[in-house]
Amino acid sequence: MQLTKSLIAAYDQCPKRLWLEVNEGTPDRDDPQGDLRKAEGERVGAIARSLFPDGVLVQPALPPGEALGKTREYLASDPRVPIFEAALLFDDTYVRLDILAPLPDGSWHLIEVKSATSVKDHYAQDLASQVHVARGAGLPIGRASIWHINNTFVLETEDVYDGLFTDRSEIEGLDDLIAGRATDIADAFDLLDRDEPAHDMGDHCTSPYDCPFQERCASALPAPPEWCTSILPNANGKKAAAALAEEGVDDLLKVPVGYFDNPVLHRIHQATVSGVPFHEADAIKAKVGSWHYPLHFLDFETIQFAVPRWIGTRAYAQIPFQFSNHILQTDSTVVHHEFLDLSGNDPRRACAEALVDILCTPEVAAGSVVAYFASFEKQCIKALALAFSDLSDDLMALHDRVVDLLPIVRNHYYHRDQRGSWSIKAVLPTVCPQLSYTDLEVKDGTNAQVAYIRGIDGQLSELEKSAVSDALRSYCQRDTLAMVELLRTLS
Repeated sequence: MQLTKSLIAAYDQCPKRLWLEVNEGTPDRDDPQGDLRKAEGERVGAIARSLFPDGVLVQPALPPGEALGKTREYLASDPRVPIFEAALLFDDTYVRLDILAPLPDGSWHLIEVKSATSVKDHYAQDLASQVHVARGAGLPIGRASIWHINNTFVLETEDVYDGLFTDRSEIEGLDDLIAGRATDIADAFDLLDRDEPAHDMGDHCTSPYDCPFQERCASALPAPPEWCTSILPNANGKKAAAALAEEGVDDLLKVPVGYFDNPVLHRIHQATVSGVPFHEADAIKAKVGSWHYPLHFLDFETIQFAVPRWIGTRAYAQIPFQFSNHILQTDSTVVHHEFLDLSGNDPRRACAEALVDILCTPEVAAGSVVAYFASFEKQCIKALALAFSDLSDDLMALHDRVVDLLPIVRNHYYHRDQRGSWSIKAVLPTVCPQLSYTDLEVKDGTNAQVAYIRGIDGQLSELEKSAVSDALRSYCQRDTLAMVELLRTLS
């Protein structure tokens, strides 16, 4: 058999993962976040190739033998030209290189293109694998780089992406990684000649990537307790869980009363052990007493593109394409307004105008704007104000009206079924079970991003696009209605 760059990466993460991938195959799983990353990565790669207009592509779908032959043909061309997806084989290891660019001295510049905004440790490992194989195959590599996204890049001219990438060739430890690759590959082949290796689960199961074999590995372990200490949140919770583990305790029900000094951890422990929710209704009522009616409950859905699609947008900027706004009047009546743009055009202007029309008219402009994790909504509004100077005064006034429901809930409510989380999807079922997200087609923000991309890609029929629109509207509306009902019930 042959190794590939991805198989070596699996070995770097966990030797057992490599063994399982080769001997059992990677299990199928629904991974919308991974699908999003893959699609955006393909677009990033295409843009990188467009910066070498005289380059030639070794078709990714070619079988290895044909890809190797086509690569040899392109390497022998005179004059030399950039080669995309070049195929090379050495040490029984087969790799495809994102970009090979000729250098004046007769050597080649090997470029690994990434859609992230910085160089991560495992990127250097990937690059080392490719350089090892390329040099072993007889290719003189004069320079090796990782190209990553420059997150300050703003698209100023359509289809002009000069400046989108940062070229990083000075990578600490790269030479040592390259020098050690022959040993790593030999060790990987040796591993595959033996029975399945034993390897404890740990942080490597989710870093740098989620391992697809976690359920398989966990199934061989004793079942964890129902109220495992691993639910304790944030850095303080993880530190406390680690200290308890050293004492042989992983069950919150076995932790002594009064063990936790941290008030949040104490609250979680007390509610978990007793089964009685922590709920300070009077404190919540007092906190929201200064909010002004009519209350607007606002939630945005946004999309981030590594490669900006619209003039004036930045790499990885949060672009709002949808919002929902429930208005709670003093007489407890509720009115709903919403915005959604699936035109495929830059949605920012239309979104900004809709915000002003719905939330900034004189009859509602005094009302507080309630968000859950308000810094996100404020960030979206401020970005729109900066983009459209004629709407800036209204939008910044709106920005200043935003208040946050999350810290109030976090400080004054906890049900053990939240399992250490105060996300709205963790809190809502404990307060208003009738408002679950399980009946929705779009169930979370990642699903919403996937649906948005489907809605604007131009491949759907009108009926299909209408179904996507309905699914997005139902999801975003559920988020703001959830805030209304949380506030009503908890206060």
